[in-house]
Amino acid sequence: MTRLHNIKHLSERLEIHYKTCCRNLKQLKSKFPNEDALNTYVGRQQRFTDEHIERIIKLCSRQKEDQM
Repeated sequence: MTRLHNIKHLSERLEIHYKTCCRNLKQLKSKFPNEDALNTYVGRQQRFTDEHIERIIKLCSRQKEDQM
């Protein structure tokens, strides 16, 4: 069974503050609107699987490369 994580767990995994994580997710959603890893909700809360977290890490690194 796949475990679902919330934004708090994602921020701990990325070792960033919760609000910074929320802001980064918002930026990623605007840049990659069709990305499944950023658009998984259970009810009204956003959830992430381990695969989604790995994909988000790749998207964050890709976004940083684009900024340089």
